[in-house]
Amino acid sequence: GFREKISPEAVRSVDFSDTVALFNHNSSQVLGSMRSGTLLLETDSAGVRFNLDVPDTSYGRDLYEMVSRGDINGASFGFFIGEGGDSWEMGDDDMPIRTVSEIRSVPEVSVGVVFPAYPQSSTTIQRCNEFRSQQHDRAGVESAARRRKLRLLELGA
Repeated sequence: GFREKISPEAVRSVDFSDTVALFNHNSSQVLGSMRSGTLLLETDSAGVRFNLDVPDTSYGRDLYEMVSRGDINGASFGFFIGEGGDSWEMGDDDMPIRTVSEIRSVPEVSVGVVFPAYPQSSTTIQRCNEFRSQQHDRAGVESAARRRKLRLLELGA
């Protein structure tokens, strides 16, 4: 085993235009995509955050209910590292530590993750009015007051 840290700067040059949101890394349960405007990603000094317009599907409703109840709140992401984008060192407890400094791509972000690799990443319900004000001018986003939103906070370490 080893521990892994991801530098917030690791995502500075990632093109998220093809990123999709999945329910617990399940590619047959797509929740949204950057391409359609139902997934919105942004980077900041902490890493990556996203807003998701949860679909009105059986698994979308299930996800929303389980997050609302507090049954699950984990989030995760799949990524590929750029050439030379990581380094290794030995921790004080003799456990190797991998530090990721450059991520080449993030094909998916996942919500509804029961056992996330990074406990700092989480899924929460976001107020619709907050989402609406943030995305007021974004093309392809329908009336947010009628839609359920999830928000991932600090996708990174």
